[in-house]
Parts: sequence; C-alpha cells; structure tokens
Amino acid sequence: MHRVAPRETADALTLRAGDVLPTVVTIAIASLNTRVFTELAIRTALCRSGIEARVLVGDSQSTDGTLEMLARLGPRYVSRLEIPPAPRTHGEWLDHWIETLDDDLVVFTDSDVEFRRSGWLRQMLDQQQREAAAIVTCEWVDEWPNFVEPVGKQPVRLSSRPAPWVQLVHRPTIQALGCSYKFCSEPTADVPEGVVTYDIGAVVAARATAAGHTVSVMPTEFRRYYHHYGGRSWSARGKRARLDGWVARARLARFRALRW
Repeated sequence: MHRVAPRETADALTLRAGDVLPTVVTIAIASLNTRVFTELAIRTALCRSGIEARVLVGDSQSTDGTLEMLARLGPRYVSRLEIPPAPRTHGEWLDHWIETLDDDLVVFTDSDVEFRRSGWLRQMLDQQQREAAAIVTCEWVDEWPNFVEPVGKQPVRLSSRPAPWVQLVHRPTIQALGCSYKFCSEPTADVPEGVVTYDIGAVVAARATAAGHTVSVMPTEFRRYYHHYGGRSWSARGKRARLDGWVARARLARFRALRW
C-alpha cells in the first residue's frame, strides 16, 4: 500500500494547499511509433481536461507517420514538439522535462492513454491543491515479484509505485530530489532475491516519500476517466496489440466526428 506523508510535512513544498492554481497546465507526452494512439491521447487530453491546457510532445524520431500527423495537428493541438538528435527512453524524457521545463505543475501521460470523461485534469489539480502533493497519480501499481524484464528476459522483483501513465507532478519539488525516473535496480537485504528493481518513476516516488512529501493517489472512481492501452501499442505484436489498434482507430474516428 502506498504511503502518504503527514500533512505537516507539506511545508516542504513551494506550492501549498490554498494557493492559486495555474491557469494553463502543460501535458507532456513521450511518443515513439504510436501514431494513432498519440493522436487519440492528444485530442482527448485537451478536449476533456476541464481546464486550459497545452500539449508538449517529445518524439524519438518515429517512422510510422507520427511526425506527419503532429504536423497536421499543428499548434492548435501541439504547442511544442521536441525531436532529439538521438532517441530517448521514456524515463529519459521525464528526466529531461523535470530539468528543462519552467512550469511548476506538469502532467506526464503515456502516448497510449485515452481520456474518456471530461474534467480529468481539473480533478487531479484539485487533489494536488488539497493535499499539497509532490505527485498525484491516476492509480497505484502493486509490487510485482516475478516480472520478466524486457532486455535480459530475467525475472526481477518490481517495487510498488505510482502509475506513470497519468501523473501530475510538482516539478520543482521533484527536481530538488535529484533522482531519476529511469528503470534501475538496487541491492537490498529485504527480499530473497537480494535486489529490488524500480520501474519508471518508482525511485522518484520512494525518495519523495522518504523526504516527507505527499504522494497522492486518485480515488478508484477516477479510472473511469481514462483508458490505458497498457504499453502494447509500443510493440504492436500479437492479437491483443492488433485489437487495441483497431479499437483506438475506431475511437479516434468517432472522436474526430463528434468533437474536433
């Protein structure tokens, strides 16, 4: 179960409960060859945010038409596009934005997330303000003792963490922690394997909690406001991945027709 810091520790934050919320919030999306999903994420995130928002996309040199799609959307949808000289991993994108953005509050969302109800960002901002939270996550991911890591194909013990696929962060607080969003492993005597592995954002959450900051989880009902296609869009292999692609295309076509 996640740990929530006592309310008195919220004094460590620059933004405190009761402060005025920003009028515009940046939604940062890292993408790589997820054209249909990325367009669906951008359109639904903006239209259903419930507050004025702008979208920043970091693309690691997609070759599936994503860049052409982003050009067609233009500045009405994408306020800023970053294409680095060398591809970046998801964790590297988040680290980059923590260090380079000027915004105090930033939303990180995966490129394969569809927002299905209005007011999702308004709700996250309200909860962040009430709790003066360093991190507000859409849901909590429990420990996974037998996760097979994708590179070496070895089983590892993944620590619990706030889900990174929809996460609102108080950027200056996270920046001050000086740790990375990247996947990493550390030795420990607490488990039989002798090592614990931190997936995207797990180290950041652990360090934030240890420093006395609040890591907040949205109520279970919030899961009705978004659908995470679960990373299958990145590899696009297998029956489930193909089904997700068909569903996303149909949802995108419907959204275009009914909304923007």
